[in-house]
Amino acid sequence: MLAAVVAVSALLPLAAPAGLLFPAGALAAPSIGGFSVRPATSDPANPATRAYFVQTLARGGYVRDELAVSNVSSRPVRLRVYPVDGVTGATSGAVYTNLGNPLRKAGRWLRTDVSTITLAPHQEALVPFVVGVPRVAVAGDHLAGVAVENTSHRASGGRFSVTEIVRAVVGVEIEVPGPAVPQVVLRGASLKALPGTQVPSVVVNLGDAGLKLCKPTLAVTLSGSGARALTVRHTLDTILPRDYIPYPLPWPKPLANGTYTAAAVATGCGHTARMTSSIALGTSLAGTTKSPGFGTAAAQPTHGTPWWLLALIALAGVAGGVGAACAYGRRRSLGLPSSG
Repeated sequence: MLAAVVAVSALLPLAAPAGLLFPAGALAAPSIGGFSVRPATSDPANPATRAYFVQTLARGGYVRDELAVSNVSSRPVRLRVYPVDGVTGATSGAVYTNLGNPLRKAGRWLRTDVSTITLAPHQEALVPFVVGVPRVAVAGDHLAGVAVENTSHRASGGRFSVTEIVRAVVGVEIEVPGPAVPQVVLRGASLKALPGTQVPSVVVNLGDAGLKLCKPTLAVTLSGSGARALTVRHTLDTILPRDYIPYPLPWPKPLANGTYTAAAVATGCGHTARMTSSIALGTSLAGTTKSPGFGTAAAQPTHGTPWWLLALIALAGVAGGVGAACAYGRRRSLGLPSSG
């Protein structure tokens, strides 16, 4: 049986009595699976706080915040509430860990006042939680989240059964004052087909060795095996501090088996990082040269990655998430907006 997660997320300040109920329509928020979540209040000077919490807390400091949770359906709903870690997704961007995963990052700094809540039809509750920063915390940016998950899991019928687990994650971005800068690093490269396709990609192992969130721009020049040198550039989504990922940069040209030289440059995230790797490709990757927009991308290779290749990455990522749920029975948050 597959466990499929339908999830929304945001990065998430403030107050009213715990369990206070009022009509769900009083304050609008995007809904999913019959319920919606959002910060109880926001800072007019920072529009981002309408979607996620942003806190600056010194070591040893703490603050109480509240999440507004609404039942937008005509039936009662029982919801599970729990803290999660923020991590960097496989293709960059912030995602959140699953229920049952040990908390190893800023998720350990969060405590919710309740673990479950039941809402009558069209009611809203304010769910309090506390953010407390340890005295040994390092300076810089930290990301956690408060997850709200429907305890009623729906399963489809038939021989191929899919269980739908609906959760929303509201991010909590915490800045600990002190010297902190981002710093992108490059740690090698390889050539691989995008999952489930014969579309080539240059997989660049990169990360943020600094202490601040950042969005680096990656440029890769690939040459060798008789192919004309080609450069592809792409700006990644958020990389969290001290996270490292194998980032698959789609390649707009077929690649024959042979030996290639990949020269990568990452900018916009601290000092410029450079790396050159010699890569052996043992099989040809034909790509999809007849796909829409391929000709334009090939003619202007330095202007970014074609939309159809990015779509392939997205589809492959969803397929990989479902596969992981099947193999390990773990919940996965998909399609989550990243932090600043």
